Amino acid sequence: MVTLISRTVVLATALFYAGTNCMLQNADQIIGQWKGEHNGKSLRIEIYRNNHNSYTGRLLPEKGDADKSATIILSALQYHDTKGQYLGTMTPPEAGITLSAVATMVQQDLLQITAKKLLMSKTILLKRIN
Repeated sequence: MVTLISRTVVLATALFYAGTNCMLQNADQIIGQWKGEHNGKSLRIEIYRNNHNSYTGRLLPEKGDADKSATIILSALQYHDTKGQYLGTMTPPEAGITLSAVATMVQQDLLQITAKKLLMSKTILLKRIN
């Protein structure tokens, strides 16, 4: 009887860790460098995972545009497996306000980010560049 219980506990623990690992691998698909366009200007973003299983996006400078270096524009993106979306905040440097952000992987190398404030929203599409 004790052996059966210990085997059940081991199996349940293994399934839990396997499920958690699969969820993180699925969530990590957002990690990388992305390129798109916003208001007619080229935009490059690097998204990386933080220690708390959330994701952050920072602007990468274009040639001759060093003032945007390391500017954080996406914060606290949390992956929601049931929705297949990342929810967090976006702070565009030129706007100076914080917006609610929803990021969705439309395809393997295509990321859609929608930023909202009250009744206004803006959607941008980003393509993976590495």
